[in-house]
Amino acid sequence: MIPQKQNSSKKSIILLFISVFIIAFFTSHGTMSLDPPARFKVAQSIVNHGDVQIRLTEQELADIDLMPQLVTENNGKYYSMYFGLGQTFVFVPFYYLFHEILGIQSDKACRALTSLTLFPLALASIAWIMFLLMREFDFTPRQSFITALLTAFATGLWETSKEAQDAIHLAFYFPLIAYGLRKYQTSSQWRFLSLSSFTVGMCFITRSDSAITIICYLIFASLIIYKNNKTNSNLSFTRKCLPFVIMVLFALPGLIIELTYNYIRFDHPISSYTRIYSWEIFVRGLVGLLFSPGKSLFLYNPIMLLAIPGFFMFFKKYRGWALYILAGFTGCLLLHAAVINFHGYVCWGPRYLTRYLPLLVIPAAFFIFKSNPTRLNRSFIAVIISASVIIQIAAVSIHYNRENHVLTTKYNGLKYRTMFEPEANFIPIRFKNIASGIHKMATGNIAPWPTDANFNLSTEQQLDAPVLNYLAFWPYHLTYYLPAVKPNMKVPLWASTLILISGLGIALVVMRWGWNVCPDNIRTTKTHTIDDQAFESAYRRQKVKETSKVTQTIEQLLQNTDSEVKK
Repeated sequence: MIPQKQNSSKKSIILLFISVFIIAFFTSHGTMSLDPPARFKVAQSIVNHGDVQIRLTEQELADIDLMPQLVTENNGKYYSMYFGLGQTFVFVPFYYLFHEILGIQSDKACRALTSLTLFPLALASIAWIMFLLMREFDFTPRQSFITALLTAFATGLWETSKEAQDAIHLAFYFPLIAYGLRKYQTSSQWRFLSLSSFTVGMCFITRSDSAITIICYLIFASLIIYKNNKTNSNLSFTRKCLPFVIMVLFALPGLIIELTYNYIRFDHPISSYTRIYSWEIFVRGLVGLLFSPGKSLFLYNPIMLLAIPGFFMFFKKYRGWALYILAGFTGCLLLHAAVINFHGYVCWGPRYLTRYLPLLVIPAAFFIFKSNPTRLNRSFIAVIISASVIIQIAAVSIHYNRENHVLTTKYNGLKYRTMFEPEANFIPIRFKNIASGIHKMATGNIAPWPTDANFNLSTEQQLDAPVLNYLAFWPYHLTYYLPAVKPNMKVPLWASTLILISGLGIALVVMRWGWNVCPDNIRTTKTHTIDDQAFESAYRRQKVKETSKVTQTIEQLLQNTDSEVKK
């Protein structure tokens, strides 16, 4: 009975992973924008040349002034400007697979295939680790299943994975760190501490601006190690010090790699690209990230509203963890509030806060599942979750550059002040653009896809570009993008739409299957997992045995007393 329950739980996790991957796959658009293309070029150099330079084509060199966000020059060599090698290391095995093993020579094709596989895998991995993490905080498997789905599809992580930003990798690393640390806290097994510490290093080489969260981790992990050592008072001094050494040693490679990479690019280990911080805009940035029409955390991720009351419930049961999550998020928020482009420039919602969404879902889940189940609470939760999912569906439906480009054109550049204008609220505009895109697709009024790269398009040409008009799901590339490369392979619109609907239908069937086999009301102990009914039965039997022993003892004492009285 118990092994069957455990197997069902494992099967539900696998089906959860598959269903999230399929949905992310069929809603991807198979392209990379902003920083990832430069990091992909570094991955190419690592595989093909064994260095971390960027090799630019003649066209890219001619337009180098139009790509300042991608490269920096040092001694005539080009390097990726922004942040470290974290995302590059993730790109390497995918490029090696597609280019070296499968023999695909086109860089565009390799990038498209990487985007179509790597980032759906990243979103599915976040759902998987969130399931395991919620189990560590005493949620039932079905509650963990729902929380994992909400993390994937009711937050900005869905859109972030679609746009291939490195924030999606940090959004996986952060809950993985928490999972490893929580497992170490409950089991004192060093392998889990090693896992969390190594992941901390990956965070740092992915984006060095995660340093504040890393500091919070080191402090909290040290307190957990100290507490575990205090519990096991019989340990020797060496055994007590070893976890601290493990924590430092596994996190240290990330620091070394980051310093070395900076030295190669900027001739100094602590130098980096220029990021303008200004405490003069700190208040504006703070208000902008939390409440502005253009970048509000709560507007573009309404489910985060549930995290506010849920935090107090979380704090009552897991005080240390609540403070750890709050401190890390607060540090991230305050740091990026002082950045000139706190809005993340061209993106949907508060891009710099996306990495923290999985950990913020934990207190939200406490409110969803642990609060008093009144009709008002249930209605409020249902409205918030529905709004969150609808907003995320809108977010992935069209390329985010559509609204950003209009706003940039109107205000002669996307400055932080525009985030407070009514026009900066992309949500109602997005629904209008979705309706317009569907109409243009149905009537064939979308401009043809350009056959070659051109960085000097006019404003009108950019707004008429097909990528900003049609619904941005990968099957439509078979209708609009593929003919630009292979004119004889065009797929009719009805066929690509049917592929999309079929793919999403399969994902929902798999998701439902995972829900059906997902066990509920399972309690986890240090040695085994059993359901509530078996637990209660075992508990009653144990109580009966204990009561019987007590009764026998009392009877024996009475008999001895009677014997003494008779004597």
